[in-house]
Amino acid sequence: MKKLLSILMIGLYSVYLISGLQLLFNAHNLSQSNQIVSWKNSVICMFFAHLINGSLVHGSFFFIYFLIATIFCFSIEEISLNTGLPFGSYHFTENFGFKITNDLPLFVLVLWHSLIYPSIIASNLILFGKSYYYSMKSPNFAYPIFLTAIILTSFDLVSEPIAVNFGYKVN
Repeated sequence: MKKLLSILMIGLYSVYLISGLQLLFNAHNLSQSNQIVSWKNSVICMFFAHLINGSLVHGSFFFIYFLIATIFCFSIEEISLNTGLPFGSYHFTENFGFKITNDLPLFVLVLWHSLIYPSIIASNLILFGKSYYYSMKSPNFAYPIFLTAIILTSFDLVSEPIAVNFGYKVN
């Protein structure tokens, strides 16, 4: 079963890579609707690849993380959409698809997970040379939190213009 999941994960990452390369090198030849489909598909593939990878590498701990991250992302987006804090005043358009509340599309939570998980892995690889690090007893446990936030913010700086350009978000 693990081998089958690993093959599926590699396939999903491959689709993500191909979609990203298509946007990067061929965006001028694609209609905006095809660019949107390509971008959304790549994010969805990344999301499912992360679910598979997380469950294979971290087991049940990953699902606890996933639940906590989903609740946090949902809460912070809802607060920001209704109050303007901490992200400022903005709203999502109907282009993002199904909304789980009046203001928040489900795809936003998928996008958050597609950015958070690789940020965590990257920060741990940079700091500790491995993709996971759980020791809360270590005096260095806060470093991955701060580096993850920096990496996540840089990912977000790239994805925000895409969302605005495709008409998903209005600032």
